[in-house]
Amino acid sequence: MKKKIIILLMMMSVLAQTSASAMPNLYGTLDRIWSDDHTMYYVEIDGDAIPDITGAGYETVSKATKIYKEGQALTKANTTVIQNTATGKRYRIVFTNNKNTLEISNVSIDNKGMLSVEGKVLNDEILKMFILKPSETDKNTSYTWSEVDESDMTKTVLDVVEFRASGEGKQVSHQFPNTASSGAYGVLIVGDNLAKNYYNPNIYYTSKQDLDNALEGLNEIVKQSADNSKAKQLADYIKANSKMLYCDTTRFNALSDTAQIMACKELFKADGYADVEKFQDSLYKSIVTAWSSDGKSPEEILKEYKANSAPALYDEYCKLSSKTIVNDALKQAKNNTEFETIFNKMTVVEMLNEAPAPAEIDAVLSAYINYLGFSKSVEDKYAKNKNISARLMLYKPFSTAGEIEKVIASTPETQTGGGGGNSGGGGTTHAGGTLSVGGINAPVTDRSPEPDNEIKPADGFIFNDCGNYEWAKTAIKHLYDNKIISGKDDSHFFPQDNVKREEFVKIIVYAFDFLGASKEVFEDVDTEQWYAAPISTGLSVGIINGISDTKFGIGKNITREDMAAIIYRAVKTAGLDLDIEIDETATLTDLDTVSDYAREAVDFLIEKGAVKGSGGKFDPKSYATRAEAAQMIYQVIKIR
Repeated sequence: MKKKIIILLMMMSVLAQTSASAMPNLYGTLDRIWSDDHTMYYVEIDGDAIPDITGAGYETVSKATKIYKEGQALTKANTTVIQNTATGKRYRIVFTNNKNTLEISNVSIDNKGMLSVEGKVLNDEILKMFILKPSETDKNTSYTWSEVDESDMTKTVLDVVEFRASGEGKQVSHQFPNTASSGAYGVLIVGDNLAKNYYNPNIYYTSKQDLDNALEGLNEIVKQSADNSKAKQLADYIKANSKMLYCDTTRFNALSDTAQIMACKELFKADGYADVEKFQDSLYKSIVTAWSSDGKSPEEILKEYKANSAPALYDEYCKLSSKTIVNDALKQAKNNTEFETIFNKMTVVEMLNEAPAPAEIDAVLSAYINYLGFSKSVEDKYAKNKNISARLMLYKPFSTAGEIEKVIASTPETQTGGGGGNSGGGGTTHAGGTLSVGGINAPVTDRSPEPDNEIKPADGFIFNDCGNYEWAKTAIKHLYDNKIISGKDDSHFFPQDNVKREEFVKIIVYAFDFLGASKEVFEDVDTEQWYAAPISTGLSVGIINGISDTKFGIGKNITREDMAAIIYRAVKTAGLDLDIEIDETATLTDLDTVSDYAREAVDFLIEKGAVKGSGGKFDPKSYATRAEAAQMIYQVIKIR
């Protein structure tokens, strides 16, 4: 037959942009373009001879030496490369064979006697399938085609099935007649356009009566107690009757004797097996643990799992960057149930370790927390305090689910009472562009200002109105130098001024480098103002609330106890471990007036030396000044 090149090419519009040179006279359409440097065409040819591709203005860089087959990697051997001599642009071409042949990939039979033929064909094809009977001399061997008498095939052929094949996948299903006897059958499939005839001499069919008898004999064993002797008896029975039970025992037979006994002990059950499918599934799973006893690594075991028997989170496991803690934990599994439980649990643990942000941590726990084995109370607590808990888990590698449970159980409860939600900033911001968080555009302080050439005092302190605030100057300077607060102008800090709620949230968000955005919107928060983004971030990480369900409290001063509560939540949310001992903590006489929602926070800050009080009192309801806010935050972040 005359060879005809059918190239899926002809991208004239593209070529017109790259060169006026004529492309070789090829017909077809462009298959795909990966990029300018990786243009790919598929060429179908009759036969196996690789043609030359020539044309004015093009030269051959390299020529393929063999046909490209679907699924292969692209290599120099199966890829022709031509180059436009004017532009230097290269075109890559692979040649495929256009014989419209059917390939039979598999013939199988299920335990209901349904024979299935799978394959792939480009065009409709009429094929014939001959089912050859078991040999009269040996039921475990089928007749061969050479033994068939075509003038009288009744002795050697059970059935002849003609079917139309097309597309890819299952081509036909054929039910064995219920009159067929148990034994090995041969399947021969022939057709004019088959690349080669398909022949499988070992399709074992079990009659319903024989299958019921085989299952009954199995159940007589498994309903007994599972000692070593009975397990050995079961192993022998499985090997002797594997074909009758439609069991592929290749993996089972490869186990050591000890591992076979271990696997069989998992198969004993008082009520036996109602059908062969349940036994097949149990047999395969029992092999998994036995593999481990034979020295096979967890990763090797998991690769051998059938798709329908793999643990629930197998796909997630495959995506992990590190599988070490999962694999190490699996070595402790004593049976298949433990294997799957440990696998799913530790996969979730490693997913949390690899989650890059609180939102991803929450996504993992929201989907898979049930695999960690937590009590309902712990799950409920996470649901209630997920913003804080997820933040606390960030950057804390876990090795067990118990460590995660401990973090959730110790998470401080989110407060919803008045004054419990506070936010702030360090005063009026200098113009420095905008910050976009959750769709909010708000002006923010420029954290990388141009160098100030003005001569400053020797200690570097730039504000001239803090002479009576020596106790706060170190804190103010540290926060200013780190772009956490600013003055109200270039030389005045106004340390005695009260701090607004929106001002304080900005200080906290900047001091702890919090990121995030909340969908919650308060009526009194103008999304175009500078405070909108910090408030959104504070809500998203769970450190602030509004003064009501609808209002944040813009313009209201923050109290000292509210300030303490927010700092405490920020410390917990950031996961800071303030491992510090104070020789002498402040003794304050008015702590009984601290609101319940803030008492734990105030006690914590006193214990860490961040709160000293004034005149022996904390004054929880008094409004905090800018100097006090700077000092309290500095005392915490300087030791983090």
